[in-house]
Amino acid sequence: MAKARILVVDDEPNVLQVVASVLERAGYETTTALGPLRALEIITIRGAFDLVVSDVVMPEMCGPELAQQVRLLSPSSAVMLMSGCLTYAGQLLQGVPFLGKPFSPSDLLRSVDRVLRKSSVTQF
Repeated sequence: MAKARILVVDDEPNVLQVVASVLERAGYETTTALGPLRALEIITIRGAFDLVVSDVVMPEMCGPELAQQVRLLSPSSAVMLMSGCLTYAGQLLQGVPFLGKPFSPSDLLRSVDRVLRKSSVTQF
């Protein structure tokens, strides 16, 4: 069985690389986008991803806004948000999973697995 395709979005290159690296080591097919506008471009060109993992606080567009755009462009893509700034918790969309930073690799993988399992159940 093929591993899920995951798009990781963050405006911090180091965070982007660490998250992508953890997911790649776990066998996921991972693509990175340095910011939300690049993420939307990638989705438009490459099509749906099984999961989009995005930071919440970014300069061009916040994570919840990106999640809404992803839902419009690619309704089959699940979205999970992550942030170290909990003051933005009120901006999160209902039903969009959230992972607080900092997190361990095992926390990330557990959360991704949970979202993907839930997503595959709701798509059928």
